[in-house]
Amino acid sequence: MACTKGELLRHAIAFALRGVRLSGRRLGLTEDDRMRVADDTLRELRRHGAWKDLDDVIDGGPTAALSARPKTGNTSEQFG
Repeated sequence: MACTKGELLRHAIAFALRGVRLSGRRLGLTEDDRMRVADDTLRELRRHGAWKDLDDVIDGGPTAALSARPKTGNTSEQFG
């Protein structure tokens, strides 16, 4: 599954907003609200031209590098 760096960042921002607290209280943002905030953030990054590589494609998504690693019988080698 190929995605762009911008799409990955958008979903990471929306996921991070799930547990946001302000003065000890949860904001209670809906998924649509979180995605809207993430979209606005990416739009601002693009507008200022600082993130030209947001359209770069990442083949396989964020876990592709982990799944491409050779598996061994020792779990400490897999995660270490």
